[in-house]
Amino acid sequence: MHCLLADNWLPHRGGSRQYYHDLLAACPAGSFHVITATHPDAAVFDAAQPYTIERWPWPGDAGYGGLTRQAIHAVRLFRRLVALRPECVHVGDALPSGLAAYAYARHAGVPSVMYAHDEPLTPHLRVRTRVERMLYRHATRVVAASSWAHARLREEGVAEECIVGLPPVVDVPAFEAVRAARAGRQGAATVITICRLVPHKGVDVLLDAMAAVRREIPAARVLIVGDGPERGALERRAACDDLDGAVQFCGPVNNAERAMLLAQADVFVLASRPRPDGTIREGVGIAVLEAAACGVPVVVSRLGGLCDSVIEGVTGVAVPPDGPAALADAIRQLLSNPEQAQRMGAAACAHVSEHFALQAQVKRFAALLTELCAS
Repeated sequence: MHCLLADNWLPHRGGSRQYYHDLLAACPAGSFHVITATHPDAAVFDAAQPYTIERWPWPGDAGYGGLTRQAIHAVRLFRRLVALRPECVHVGDALPSGLAAYAYARHAGVPSVMYAHDEPLTPHLRVRTRVERMLYRHATRVVAASSWAHARLREEGVAEECIVGLPPVVDVPAFEAVRAARAGRQGAATVITICRLVPHKGVDVLLDAMAAVRREIPAARVLIVGDGPERGALERRAACDDLDGAVQFCGPVNNAERAMLLAQADVFVLASRPRPDGTIREGVGIAVLEAAACGVPVVVSRLGGLCDSVIEGVTGVAVPPDGPAALADAIRQLLSNPEQAQRMGAAACAHVSEHFALQAQVKRFAALLTELCAS
């Protein structure tokens, strides 16, 4: 049995959690045991999974006080791992899980795996940075979800032979109905973004860009799918005269509702930016890949792992982060040229099918597990 430690899990929304779930759900039943944070809506979800889930209260990570709480939590996790005796331990978050995994792997003589989706270190806390760097360097394998994460790990001293590339997975056939629904539609100048409404996702940048787009394409509108602490501020921005009536806040949606919204979209946008401390918390972007699987051309920030999700000028467009003018130009170009957008959407779907297909990545993950068990 393998054990995976993560600071949160589905039904908590997040691309990395979906990434882990997709891989674990494809493994034989009972192969994995997950230890993660509590969630108020977890009971029904947990009972339906082919892997077991154990939920605990999880410590925060703010400042040096957070480091103390995490160290205490790491000791508790270590004791639980000793009781469970997994043959391999996987780590979704460096702290506190990585500390527990590091100690248990050496105690039990088993391999450990860490996962890097975005910025692997926390540069604004020097003690934490040193600990995180040590954990990545001493893991048996480090899974990099993007070429950018791979490069960052090498910069931090992780050996090339220890890094395994394993990008997010997309079940492309599951979006066939959306592609069929989009095939005969007439463009309605609809832009969509799917993300948490937090500052580093840049939804405010998208709204500023849409205000500029609407000066030339008055019918342009935007669907904002997701929720978060920035929603109130974004709703106030959307109520301004230059956007009044052109923005629809859809809130959190289920898979079927998300598919229906993607079927209405002409362009998908993810306008992410670095966080105020300079860290880049953006991996490949599962929402971007799912939009591409639906045949929707994508516009993303040229940032972190997002660069892996688009072939610039072929499957979509990459623009500088925090640049509403460049973003508006890219959106306007696609909305004004439906044939170009259709070609890019078809190329985007083909790109996802070739590089991010579920079955291919599951086989690579199974090969990694076999290698680890053999070691």
